[in-house]
Amino acid sequence: MSENVEIAKSAYAASARGDVPAMLERFHPVVEWHAAEGLPWGGVHKGREAVAQDVFGALMTHFDGFSLTHDLFIDGGDFVVALGRYSATARQTGKPLDAAFAHVWELEDGMLRRYYHYTDTLKFQQALS
Repeated sequence: MSENVEIAKSAYAASARGDVPAMLERFHPVVEWHAAEGLPWGGVHKGREAVAQDVFGALMTHFDGFSLTHDLFIDGGDFVVALGRYSATARQTGKPLDAAFAHVWELEDGMLRRYYHYTDTLKFQQALS
C-alpha cells in the first residue's frame, strides 16, 4: 500500500476518533473540498477552516452518529479513491441515512490537496426532510 493511501487512511482514522484537528492536519492548507452538489453544504470549499466550519459543522448540525465505513481504497498514485457507506440519523427528523460514497483525493506534497465527493444526495435529502 502506498504512502498516499496511508495518508488518506490516517485522515479517516482521525475522523473516526472524533479528532477533527488531526484530520485537518492531513489537509493541505489551501485544500479544495468539492462537496457533492445537491447537499445543503454542496459546492466548493477552500481552506481548512472553511471545510471544518461549512462541511463538518453542517454534518454535526444535521446528523447524530454520523459515521463512514470503508469497503475499498484504490491507489492511483497521486490520487486515492475511497469507497464505502455513510450512516447517521438526521437530527430534526429522526430518519436514518444509509448511502454509498466515493471519495477521490488528490495528494500534493504529502497532503490531501483536493477532494471530490460522490454520493446519492437524494438519500441525504430524504433523511433531512
